[in-house]
Amino acid sequence: MTRGFSAQLQTVAGSHHVSPIQQAHIIDYLDNLAADAPSVRALVGADLPYHRPPMVVTSNGRTTPAGTVAISESARCLWHALGAYAAGLHGFAPGIPTPALAIQDRWLDGNLDELLTFDIAFELPTAMRDQSIARSRQFAASMRESAIRPEFVLGERVPWGTESAEPHVSMFMFSAPRGMIPLLAHALDHVAAEMAPIPAVGHHYGHNPHGAPEIYFAHSPAWRAGQDAIVTTFEPLRQGRVRTEGPFGEPLAAMLTGAVPAEPDRVQQLRATGYDEIGDRFNPHVTESAPNDPTHEVPLNRLPPPHLFNGTLTSLALYGMGPFGTCLTNFHRTEIRTHPRS
Repeated sequence: MTRGFSAQLQTVAGSHHVSPIQQAHIIDYLDNLAADAPSVRALVGADLPYHRPPMVVTSNGRTTPAGTVAISESARCLWHALGAYAAGLHGFAPGIPTPALAIQDRWLDGNLDELLTFDIAFELPTAMRDQSIARSRQFAASMRESAIRPEFVLGERVPWGTESAEPHVSMFMFSAPRGMIPLLAHALDHVAAEMAPIPAVGHHYGHNPHGAPEIYFAHSPAWRAGQDAIVTTFEPLRQGRVRTEGPFGEPLAAMLTGAVPAEPDRVQQLRATGYDEIGDRFNPHVTESAPNDPTHEVPLNRLPPPHLFNGTLTSLALYGMGPFGTCLTNFHRTEIRTHPRS
């Protein structure tokens, strides 16, 4: 998306009708994006009328004439217009008025062109979440006894902000502008409808290269299939962007240029998808704290057997990320159906 194209559509919600030129640009963009993104392809697929339903700007919650799709007045830029239109198409049926999409205030909190780092992540069921938070506090206490500062404690407010670090399992990280959140939220709903719940069973404890204690899950086809579906849906939406740094400050951009040495398969994944933990490199886990001294490793020999940390993961979320791989702002959450849509 060029800056000129974005500016051309900034006024999409400034009037109470969308001009034919603006509508044509939005529809063309959706059609082009649909070539690569299943979430968008499902919304602009062959089941819709040959002529795309026209867009009408209206107040949140109001309906528009039959055969049109409502865009909320709060859809202040291109991505909000796309997200709102996608939502309207998703539920569109000829002759049935479609209510306008109410865009959440927190999605608009900041510069809409600001690039954010997102994590498509599984949240933990209550029992697993409680166990993870308890271990995180145990790790933090152990660090403090050794005069080491924990960078974060799960379930507690992070030192650098006002939000709490949420236990999670990362599936795909990418960068996108804040204004794109409505489209990402609807992509999350789409992929969740296509996925099956994932049985998660703890396999072993360990430390990552930065000394952070983690619990790793046993590999299974369900994990691989889940990540494949998520990457297929969200990779096109990153639009070729690569995060500058990884969760612990890893210089990803420098790895791509060769300025910092990295494993060839890692570089290949970064170049192809913008993420470096896919396929054989994917080890589903929960990071439960991090020491301010990466050479410090908390003892792991007095923990419960890892297989007791188990459950079925059904809650998929779009998170805004912070340092050390923390998931902070939950922009959207959706539940995976027991029986995925075929």
